[in-house]
Amino acid sequence: MSGSFPHNFLPTAPGQEHLKELLYRAIENGRIASTYLFRGNICLGKFAFALDFVRWVKCENPTTCAGECRSCRLITKLDHPDLEVVVPLTTEIEDKPEKIADVMASMAENPFAFQYFDKKPKIGIDAIRGLNERIALSSSSAGGRWTIVRDADMMTLEASNAFLKTLEEPPEDAHIILTSSRPDFLLPTILSRSQSLQFKRLSRSKIAGFAVKMGKSASEADALALSADGSLAPIFKAEDEVAVKAKELAENLWAVMFTESDPRALDLAEEIGKDASLVKAVFDEAVSFFRDHLMAQIGKSELVVNTQTAERIALAAQKFPNSERISRLIDYLNERAQDLMFYPQYDLFIMATVIEGRKILHGEIF
Repeated sequence: MSGSFPHNFLPTAPGQEHLKELLYRAIENGRIASTYLFRGNICLGKFAFALDFVRWVKCENPTTCAGECRSCRLITKLDHPDLEVVVPLTTEIEDKPEKIADVMASMAENPFAFQYFDKKPKIGIDAIRGLNERIALSSSSAGGRWTIVRDADMMTLEASNAFLKTLEEPPEDAHIILTSSRPDFLLPTILSRSQSLQFKRLSRSKIAGFAVKMGKSASEADALALSADGSLAPIFKAEDEVAVKAKELAENLWAVMFTESDPRALDLAEEIGKDASLVKAVFDEAVSFFRDHLMAQIGKSELVVNTQTAERIALAAQKFPNSERISRLIDYLNERAQDLMFYPQYDLFIMATVIEGRKILHGEIF
């Protein structure tokens, strides 16, 4: 019966009661899968949820788990001998233990937060080879050995093939959790060997409640929930310098789509493209501006989330009232965001996106 799991079962990440029920029954029945794939949109708390699950399974007092036993504390710090965490890293970081330690400490401090890098990160073959060796070791305590691969879709092809060997013959008492907001980028053979759990978009009440839990006032929490679009992203973006910069550039990208100024577009593409940590965030924020544009067009101004730009958005919606083309452009930007990892020259990629986007707005591409 839904909701029959204990109130303190996986309490860190909000919502996802359907998955909590499923995983609690798996523990009760002794049927924990060897490999899970936590899939869903960005910023739904998939990594934090995975840590919560491992904490519960490894807890010394699982019936009253409060995260205070030695095992739970070590897992929270990502320092448990039976836990391996693999994350995408840039080439400048992946062979420097002290920098890797900084990344891990940041994730331990806030498992919900974005991970920003100056250059494009990946999960390479060396990381997977090291994982394959460690995962075969015996566990040091009850509950088995666990591995969490965050953003598993960032594995290179070579790394994916090496990882597949472990999935084909998983070591006894070893479990793996993959998280991904782009599961279609994983090898089909990896998908077929994983139990897929779909994370749902969060309700406004869940997001607002989480925001209050994170120290926001009730009014701030309500405003963040309105702009959240089903995820926790706005809560962590509000005070993030990279996110603030991304929003500024995204507004410029939204505006430049409606102009015919190539020099302006080139300057913007160069500014965005020179910082790899910004590009994906800019695309995500640009989509939010076009969604607001669409809301203003169809008379739903109360749903505009970029409230500081609401007047400008309303004016643009009057000048460009074709909602069908705006909807098509939103789909196009989402598609392009998925293609980012395949294009090393971001400035050219962004300029090409602007050119094609303008064609969509002018009805030249359907």
